[in-house]
Amino acid sequence: MNDLDYQMTEKPVSVFIDYFFPDKRRRDVNNYDKPIFDGMSGIVFKDDDQVGDCFDFQNPLTEYVVRKFINRKSPRIEVKAIWWD
Repeated sequence: MNDLDYQMTEKPVSVFIDYFFPDKRRRDVNNYDKPIFDGMSGIVFKDDDQVGDCFDFQNPLTEYVVRKFINRKSPRIEVKAIWWD
């Protein structure tokens, strides 16, 4: 265990990313995903290969879902990871 009371997993992982942007400008969120996954590698999961494509038909339990919102008062990124037995 670590200070945050969780353990890194080697199991298949689903990741849900919610982007809250301050305005309606066009953004390519695919450019944001890789640094997020790289930052989670070795901390949340062993390797970002455990996360499938946007929807992986080979293994529907490994996916990531991206949603975009506008929030002028509180722009942020929220990430949720779920691993499966």
